Amino acid sequence: MNPDDIEPTAEELAEAEELARALERGHGPAPAKELETAALLRYAKDRGALDPARSQLTLDDALSRARPRKRTSSWRVILIGAFGLSAAAAATLLALQSGPAPEASALPAPPRALLDAQIRATTSEAASLEPLGAELKPYRVAVYSTLREHYGR
Repeated sequence: MNPDDIEPTAEELAEAEELARALERGHGPAPAKELETAALLRYAKDRGALDPARSQLTLDDALSRARPRKRTSSWRVILIGAFGLSAAAAATLLALQSGPAPEASALPAPPRALLDAQIRATTSEAASLEPLGAELKPYRVAVYSTLREHYGR
């Protein structure tokens, strides 16, 4: 309202009514600046104390607008559980049908020359790992051929 105007305009009356409605509940479509100012004035007056009758009205209004909790759809939980159980059953069947594990194969024992080359490679005087590689190659071939014969692959 302007100090020069005697009567408020229709727009000012509408804004005042909107602000009053917003102040009834403490929130609403009113501009935030006006709500903040009104809240500061109200707090300065009574330190934010709420009248018991007004408190009851606010509670009744909140309870009348409250929606009941949405019931959880238990059929979804059952459906997801059923899919989980069927996946576990399928995995178990696949594991059981793959057959028993073959017995362990007897790998060839490493030759003494390979063990000596490994010992020499771990010392600080070792210049390179070439001697170890030379001894390791025939042993690796023997292990792979034994595994191929045992497992048939």
